[in-house]
Amino acid sequence: MEDVNVELNFIDPNESYFHAVRYFLINLLDGETFNVGDLADAIITQVQVGTLIVNEDDTPEDRNVLAFATLLPFELHGKRDSMKSILKYCIGKAASILSPADSKRFQDILSGKKVALLMNERLVNLPPDPVPALHKALKDDRAWALEQGSTAYNADYVLYITKVAEEVPEKGAVSKRHTEQELIYYKFEDEMLQEEAEYKILFNSKVGLQMAGATNPTEYTMKSNLQYKKMILLIPFKKYMNCIDKFTNLLSD
Repeated sequence: MEDVNVELNFIDPNESYFHAVRYFLINLLDGETFNVGDLADAIITQVQVGTLIVNEDDTPEDRNVLAFATLLPFELHGKRDSMKSILKYCIGKAASILSPADSKRFQDILSGKKVALLMNERLVNLPPDPVPALHKALKDDRAWALEQGSTAYNADYVLYITKVAEEVPEKGAVSKRHTEQELIYYKFEDEMLQEEAEYKILFNSKVGLQMAGATNPTEYTMKSNLQYKKMILLIPFKKYMNCIDKFTNLLSD
């Protein structure tokens, strides 16, 4: 098979990529209805912080978005319908999964601290090599925004929603762990990010069931040896910034 070389281009968000960005966001809330276009608009109109990776073709019209990363401070975007839906979704999951005390503190952080939503999406088959540079660009953009007086980016926490998977043991097999199987990370950096999170909320994905053609978890395990999951992380902002410097080393290990 002949190798295909694709030139990657790191660019600022712009409105011509609205539909491409929107495509990545459809299942962000695991099939729950929210204003996806509103969130896409927030991403592509915030040009001072955020980066898209596109393939370098002859004309801009032919370029596809391969990945993007941005930080959306609730201080700037919190009045958007999409951001309100995301907050409601995360608080609801915290209430149903965390202890009452942890759920209250989780909600107190979201309502009382400066929080930015981390959007970090890419094609599953994108090689990991450009990912550290994507996050480094985000760090540099934030530093520039702060120099310009945009204090909203001086956040206390990062809120991040991602997807992972868990291997389901075959019937009769002895599990390595009695409580939780080893997670499979579609984005390598998620493993490090979850280790730094102050709160991690992990739950089965309804969209994962649908992708496997199953109608309930029992049928799902018969069709696939993977259980798709959603993971919500609340990470101290300084720890996220520190992780960015380690992503390149993580790839080289």
